Formats: sequence, structure tokens, C-alpha cells
Amino acid sequence: MAFEREIEVGLAAVRQAAKACRRAVRDRPRQARQADKSLVTVADFASQAIICKALLDRIPWTTG
Repeated sequence: MAFEREIEVGLAAVRQAAKACRRAVRDRPRQARQADKSLVTVADFASQAIICKALLDRIPWTTG
């Protein structure tokens, strides 16, 4: 199957991010406002960081 490794890495990253989000919600997350006035929470920042790091660390990227 094409992209098996990428799918495996992505799913593992999303699972880790979901755990971080549940912890953040349980611990009463702080919120901030973005430039467009929408809310962003610690859970948002944590999940983005976890997923990006996992993808960068585990999937070989090529530069053009």
C-alpha cells in the first residue's frame, strides 16, 4: 500500500496530540485570541507542535 509509513506516523502523532488535548482540557486550558478574534488554546498549540515534530522527525523530506 502506498504511503503506509506516512499514515502510520500521522496516526501515531494524532493519537499523541489527542492525549495532550485531553490533558489540557482536564487542566482547564488557558485561551487567547488570534488576530481574527477566534479562540486558540494551549491544546491547539500542543497538538500542532506534536504533529509537526512527529512528521518532521519520522518522514524523510526532500528539498527541491
